[in-house]
Amino acid sequence: MFSSSRNGLGMARVGILAAVVPAASEHWRSAQQEAAVAMDTLKALRNVEEVFVCALLARRSEVGLETQS
Repeated sequence: MFSSSRNGLGMARVGILAAVVPAASEHWRSAQQEAAVAMDTLKALRNVEEVFVCALLARRSEVGLETQS
């Protein structure tokens, strides 16, 4: 009787794991996708920042040349 009760608990644990693991796996996949999107966004922002800084420096040098002329 004790062993059948123990097997029942084991089966309950397996059932719980079978329910939890796929949800956790899906959550992990979703988190990985969100992280990838965040990294892509950061890269794009860095590119925009570089373009802005280059444009600002170019404009600054143009203004400097205009005042020297």
